[in-house]
Amino acid sequence: MLQGVRVLDLSRLLPGPFLTQVLADLGASVIKVEEPRVGDPARLLAPEAHEWVNASKRIVALDLRTRAGVKPVYVSVGHRIGLESAAAWVLRLCRGRRLPEPIRVADQLSKGAQLGRPGDLA
Repeated sequence: MLQGVRVLDLSRLLPGPFLTQVLADLGASVIKVEEPRVGDPARLLAPEAHEWVNASKRIVALDLRTRAGVKPVYVSVGHRIGLESAAAWVLRLCRGRRLPEPIRVADQLSKGAQLGRPGDLA
């Protein structure tokens, strides 16, 4: 059903990997990115579940933390969502969590746009 579709899985723990495993089961090619030294915390917390929700994925270790001179990547669902809307969703879904600098800046720019000052940090 999803043959030819490629999915980049940046999720951690179990809900996101479960969803991307469903996509893989439907035929999508899923690449899961984990931190090089730490990996997905689910490896330690629930090893059997981690194995099950990542069974048919290619797992790579990449350091994607904010670094000087590296631009952030923003992903939209089917290109039906803009940067402001994507930033709002990320912030809504991540309340109470530490946000990386690119997301923090995107949030500030989005707030500036909502206040009628596009390009201004709110």
